[in-house]
Amino acid sequence: MNKSDMEHLFPVLSKLNQTGCNFGPTVLVDEIRKYMPKTRIDE
Repeated sequence: MNKSDMEHLFPVLSKLNQTGCNFGPTVLVDEIRKYMPKTRIDE
């Protein structure tokens, strides 16, 4: 499976303590959770 267009930003975004995110359909929940375990994922 290919990496999404946004995955390279996860390490930086994880430091911002975001409360919510919406990365679109190409980003897998497992990848978001790896870096942002407490962030709400919006559809």
